[in-house]
Amino acid sequence: MSVRIIRFRYMGRLRLSVNEAKKYWMADDLTICVIQSHDQVWALPRVEVKRGLYYVQKLEIATTIEDAQKVYEEYSLDENRPRLLPQQIINFLWQPDFLLEILEASQNAQSEGIGFGLENLSLLSNEELYQFSKKLKFDLFNCSIYRDEADTPVIYGQPSFWTDYWIPAEIAEKLGVSDSGYGIDYEPAEFIYTDLEAFKKEFHQYGINVLDKDTDLHVLSGY
Repeated sequence: MSVRIIRFRYMGRLRLSVNEAKKYWMADDLTICVIQSHDQVWALPRVEVKRGLYYVQKLEIATTIEDAQKVYEEYSLDENRPRLLPQQIINFLWQPDFLLEILEASQNAQSEGIGFGLENLSLLSNEELYQFSKKLKFDLFNCSIYRDEADTPVIYGQPSFWTDYWIPAEIAEKLGVSDSGYGIDYEPAEFIYTDLEAFKKEFHQYGINVLDKDTDLHVLSGY
């Protein structure tokens, strides 16, 4: 099959053709994971799902700030880290206001081994704040720095956006529907995808396998 190369810019980036997307997004695994929710088709390459789920699960089992920071450090050094999800992994050394807040909120600073007057915390460097707070409790699902203004976990990202972000140009042009979604924290995609069967058929014709109702993608998407 001859593949027509289609490229157009979207949100400051260049949308890839199918052949280009295979190389960039899928590597040696020509498989995508798909679920349907809220009348939309959500999808990611299986490579991205596996890589992303690895980091989300590590954050889920982290019990201290130090544990969570180690996840960031591993992620930042990982040349094969996921490109889309988790949407962000926090570097606590860049979050002095949050560290100051949780230190001040701790019921008994001395019992946490801080040994430093609370009135002097604002004088500390980022590194010092981290050292004093790293043994404090961390819970991904109740950590304010991992939630947005609407109290929604930020690691999962917006499914309509991360789905459309990687969809090859030929398929986006053929199946994409203009995104009319809105909201305070909603970032409109260029397209959303609503016809699951047409979506699966289109990828199949380019030699890409489709895992429908994928449980890992359900977990990674937060739905």
